[in-house]
Amino acid sequence: MKWFLKLIFIWVTSLILLAMLAGGFVLLIFSLLRWLLTGQKPQIVSFMSAVNQWKKGNLWPSNKNETENIVDVEVKDVTGTEHRQRILEK
Repeated sequence: MKWFLKLIFIWVTSLILLAMLAGGFVLLIFSLLRWLLTGQKPQIVSFMSAVNQWKKGNLWPSNKNETENIVDVEVKDVTGTEHRQRILEK
């Protein structure tokens, strides 16, 4: 009787494993098709590229030319404008 229970246990376990593998394969095909049709990368690709950037120390991409495009602007107080008064009246 013990060998029969072991056989059933192995059969059920292998059936669950095959179902999980088939489900993973279907999800992989679905994500690859979505990548081809929409151009949106699968989450695992985005996650792994972020992990690789973190390992290299490039967590925040920086461009040396961005500092040349900095523009100083004046701060303007907008608390007493007409727009705010119209919003408060409603």
